[in-house]
This record gives sequence, C-alpha cells and structure tokens, in this order.
Amino acid sequence: MASLPNLGNLTPADQAMVNKEMQDMQVNESLQTYNGLVERCFNQCIQNFRAKNLDYEETDCVKRCVGKFMTYSQRVGTRFAEKNQQVAQDQQAAAAAAATAGHPYTFYTTMANGMTVEESLSLKKIDTHLFLADKKNLWLPRGAKGVFGGQVIGQALVAATDSVPSHPAAAVYSAHSVHCYFILPGDPQADIIYYVENLRDGRSFLTRSVEGRQNGKVIFKMMVQFHTFEEGSPHLTYSIPMPEVKYQPEELIPLEYVAARIASQDYHRLPHGAREFLRKYSDDSVPVDRRPVAELHLKRPKRGTAKKGLNDFDNLIPNHLMLDDSKPKHEMAKRQFWLRARGDVGNTDAAHKSVLAYMSDFNLIATSLEPLGGIFCNTG
Repeated sequence: MASLPNLGNLTPADQAMVNKEMQDMQVNESLQTYNGLVERCFNQCIQNFRAKNLDYEETDCVKRCVGKFMTYSQRVGTRFAEKNQQVAQDQQAAAAAAATAGHPYTFYTTMANGMTVEESLSLKKIDTHLFLADKKNLWLPRGAKGVFGGQVIGQALVAATDSVPSHPAAAVYSAHSVHCYFILPGDPQADIIYYVENLRDGRSFLTRSVEGRQNGKVIFKMMVQFHTFEEGSPHLTYSIPMPEVKYQPEELIPLEYVAARIASQDYHRLPHGAREFLRKYSDDSVPVDRRPVAELHLKRPKRGTAKKGLNDFDNLIPNHLMLDDSKPKHEMAKRQFWLRARGDVGNTDAAHKSVLAYMSDFNLIATSLEPLGGIFCNTG
C-alpha cells in the first residue's frame, strides 16, 4: 500500500507512525476504524500548527495541505471499501471452485428460481396441434431483446414431436432435420401459442411446420422432419469427430462463477459498466450448466485505436472466452463448452433432442463473431 504523502507539518516520526498504521491495516477492517485513523491524523495536523504564529500566506498553505490530505484519505477509504467487496467476491468464487473441484459432474440441479430445463420446455396442449407456453416460464437473457431463442426452438420441437404417432404398432420416428426462422423478438410478458401443421406423413419421413405466435403476430417458424429406421437400408452415419478437449467438466467451474471470479480479480481496473455486466451475468441462472474450457478475460484494444464497444465499457472489450490474437482471421471460429441440463429430463430420445435444441443457441452468435474480435468487439 502506498504511504501517505509528506504534508510537511508532521515530524518524520509521526509520518512513519501513520505510514505503519496504514500498512498494517487489514482489508477486512471496518471503515469506522479507518475513519478513526483519518480523524486522529487530521487532529494531529491541527495541533502541530495551533501554537505557531502564521501569516496569511502560511495559513493558506496549511489549509491547502490539509485539504489535499482529506481528499487523499477519502480516496483511500473508497479503495478500502472496494477491496472489502473484492475479497468477499473472491471468497465466494473460491468456495464455488472448491465445491466443484474433484467431483465428477458436480452440476447444479436447478436454477435460482427453481426452474429446470424440463419446466422451461413445458407446454400446455389446448387443442389438436395447438399448444401454449406460459409466459411465467419464458426466459429473457441479460441484454437480450427477446425471449431466449433456444427456448423457443426447444418448445417448438416439443410441439412438433407431439404430432408424431406414438402408439406401439407405429414405427419409431426421430427428428433428424430442423430449420428455424426468427421473425420477431419474443415478448417475455406474453404467452406463446404454437400451431403445428401436418404437411406430410410418408412411410419413412414425417414433415411438420410449427408456427409461434404472440399478440396475433408470427414471431417464429420451424420446419422439422422426422425419420424412422428402414429395414434393409445401408446404415450410414455422418458426424464431426469429437475434438480434443484439454479439460474434463469436473475440472472446470460453471460460467456464472467464472464471470464472478474475473469481476473480483479485475475489480479495481474495471469500469463500473463492466463490473455491473459481469455481476448481473454471474447472477443470471439458467437451467443449463455451462462450463467453458477457456477462461473469461478482458481484452484491451491497442493504443490509439480504442473505441467504445457495444456495451459502452470505455476502452475495455470483454470477451466471453480467451481469444488468440495471433490466430488468422480466416481460420474457423470455434469454442469449447461442456453443457449439461440441470435436473431430470427423462430418458426418451425426443426429450433429449428438445434439450439439445434448447442448448443450440448458447454461444452461437458469440462464436460466429469471434473472427471479428468477439461479441463485444469494436466493429468500427
């Protein structure tokens, strides 16, 4: 901790005493104790000058000196308050990391408000091929203009799956192709009505169209096709190989705790807007445990090129994950996350595909913007 400035009115011994007291103070001491120290120092300044006969110029100098001292003291007091808050946040992040370390798949089971992913995708059937998503279950992410897109996709797939024959004698159909179009932002204060249209039932393929409506307007459309296994047909599978992953989920902590940790570690150099964003991000519980393989960081633009980012964070550009500045811009953008639903989602193929549809919208836009510098990049 920096020592107090030499005011000129304290003896070297007094100055050393004040410096030692300031250095020995622990960050968890109360501000009341600190204010008492400031008051003692101020009184000592007055006592040192009280017995002296000073002319006007000397008196004015003393006033300026004491004023500077009080201003400095207030700044140090503010830093003490911020440091106390930083320590509390560090302790919370450390406790979260300790709670998740060394325990395979120690995933939290519910959101802060008690909602699971199953409840987020729940629909009420109000007529044949007509479903209602209750507005109380709709999620508006931090900074978003409308309802979370993944939730709308998942709910629409649940509605479409309901129209597929499920009696024992029928073939087992599974969704294998989905195309989605977001037309308007979803209003979190209004129910969503989903209408499913049966376009065609073939021997091996079923085709459905799903339309989401709010306040009389179409906000979303989906085309989905279901397919059943055909006896005697070649068994062909296509997939991208599983990438190499540096860490397993039990070695990582949930994304909201990563945000809390970076906010606490960089507390002093973060502008207020960035602190508020990360604080709200860390409080924004969702029914999916997201564990980034890379950590959050704060990227500072080059000198002379700094401009405010999309979230007006002064000259700091927060990125959700580490970005390698040396990576060529033409290289494929990619990010690695471990994802798992919080709570029980059942053991059916349809349920798991609806949950995957829900998860599909996490980090989709952020990843596509990575070649440009990230979701909070300066796009010029």
